[in-house]
Amino acid sequence: MPTQYALTDYAERKALDAVFNDSARTYEVALFTVTPTETTSGTEVSTDNTGYARKTVTFSSAATVSSTTKVSNESTITFGAATSNWGTVTGAAVFDDDGNMLVFGNFEGGPVTVSTGNKVEIAAGALTITLD
Repeated sequence: MPTQYALTDYAERKALDAVFNDSARTYEVALFTVTPTETTSGTEVSTDNTGYARKTVTFSSAATVSSTTKVSNESTITFGAATSNWGTVTGAAVFDDDGNMLVFGNFEGGPVTVSTGNKVEIAAGALTITLD
């Protein structure tokens, strides 16, 4: 008898859609200068006279390609322009409208220094959440 079970692709799609495509919820992306972990809340970019605010995000329906099931942001997410320095932005997290952090991660290309006048953009499809 197996002692470890894995979700089927079908179950992975259902799970991702249940979390990231609940029509009764809205979702926001936040930027961090210290990326959160499962046990720490990280340090979100300051909203105090910086021009920074969380941005709403809409995700695609879950799809499975080459045994990887994913959802991705449907359109470009633009933060800024910064009205003062945001510091070195290391990653992002997605929150639901109850303030629950759902996922977090570091930027794939590494940290980004955001100075006055700069923007941070996450291209459509670049914020990808996967189950395998």
